[in-house]
Amino acid sequence: MSISKPLISRLRSAQGPPHAYSPPGAHRSLLLLASFLLGGLLSAPAQAQTVRGQLTGEDGQGLEGAMLVLLSRDGRSVRQVLTNSSGNFELSWTSGEYRLRADRIGHASTFSDWFSLEDGETVSIALSSEVEAISLGTIDVEADRRCRVRPQEGLAVTQVWDEARKALEAAAWTQERGVYRYEMMGITRTLDRDGRRVLDEDRSFNQGFSRAPYISLPADSLAEHGFVTEDDQGLIFYAPDAAVLLSDPFLDTHCFGLEQGEDEAEGLIGLRFEPSRGRRVADIEGTLWIDPATTLLRWIEFRYTNLPIPQELQSGLVGGRVDFSALPNGTWIVSDWRLQMPRSGVRLNDLTGQRYAYLEGYAVQGGQVLRIHGDDGTVDLNAQEGSRITGAVFDTLRAGGLEGARVYVVNTGMEAVTGFDGRFTLGGLDPGVYDVTFGHPYFDALGYVPQPFPVEVGQDTVAQVTFLAPPRRRIIDELCQDDARP
Repeated sequence: MSISKPLISRLRSAQGPPHAYSPPGAHRSLLLLASFLLGGLLSAPAQAQTVRGQLTGEDGQGLEGAMLVLLSRDGRSVRQVLTNSSGNFELSWTSGEYRLRADRIGHASTFSDWFSLEDGETVSIALSSEVEAISLGTIDVEADRRCRVRPQEGLAVTQVWDEARKALEAAAWTQERGVYRYEMMGITRTLDRDGRRVLDEDRSFNQGFSRAPYISLPADSLAEHGFVTEDDQGLIFYAPDAAVLLSDPFLDTHCFGLEQGEDEAEGLIGLRFEPSRGRRVADIEGTLWIDPATTLLRWIEFRYTNLPIPQELQSGLVGGRVDFSALPNGTWIVSDWRLQMPRSGVRLNDLTGQRYAYLEGYAVQGGQVLRIHGDDGTVDLNAQEGSRITGAVFDTLRAGGLEGARVYVVNTGMEAVTGFDGRFTLGGLDPGVYDVTFGHPYFDALGYVPQPFPVEVGQDTVAQVTFLAPPRRRIIDELCQDDARP
């Protein structure tokens, strides 16, 4: 693929037609196709029969938030439902021979006996959950690094996958059936070519009923056409959701292995996946990170492979991340997501006169669920604050904090006003390097803007910075020097 102009992508939504998107002051970027959809419940099949019952613990009390899975004779999952606060469940499907599997994260699965579901019949089943707790802390990651397609039972990688599967099935079920009212923040940002410095950022807020914060394409389509497609307007990148990761097309075209977590993932077990040999379409490779103590799925990070773009734009920083959160009632949601794509520029070769593409930086699109409300109107989840920049603006003349100063991140709209002690906090930041400066009505009257100061923040960390407000004489000297320059 040759490029003689900047790459173009489109941002689509369920509320309108495709449209071109261009971050302020940057070339048009490659962005995630993420939809905010109005929710709807999946209907049961015609001529449905019913299975109902209760899942209890060893004390005889009903267990809330367990996933009941209806399995066919060939082992396929055909229907799922979460138990309610009393441990009761009910699901409907076509006639046939089935059994139930009860999944609880951190516990061994429980299976019912096989039973027949006849036309118009209602079958009642009582299940008692296994008390056996599962721990992944003793798994030898080094002994099971080999990448396998659909690994067989008894392997460590299979045990880790079973725990990840429980969370993914709950997330997929929540997306299909649960209707939450999401309060979400959308984020678009532009990064430099190192992927660290934030050049600009825009945040938008959306509140409404939705099946999920974002959805992917059907797994069959992704398996056939790939996670990156091209049309006459440019490239479109897709990210996986829980349903895609659980699907047969994905499991048949990817192998799985284990890896040990480092840095942010220190202490976690990674379930690594990569495309199986022979895949020729654009695909993804990455890792599902799981807490071995609680067996909870924390997040998924992925990178794109076999991209249909020039080598000059290829980068290991092109990829994304999806964070999951468990709710008290057993449902799971995508709580945070990011996709980072290359931004291209075009230069002219002085010797040949030909135009060529170069990596100018990255465009990031993502979002965060701030709060969700259930049918009863209560808040089920509050998003974490993320990283923060805290500090103070110090008045050198009065030897104290400067009240009423406006501290802000350049080109982002994020700002805070200092209190009586001159202190401030800028919250909700993603990891990166931000150019931070401050202003004050006194400075504004003089036309003085202090030089921005680069501040680096990590994942869920607090960075501290102190600004010194210069005295009037120094400000005037600087302004006069600027005026004297040619």
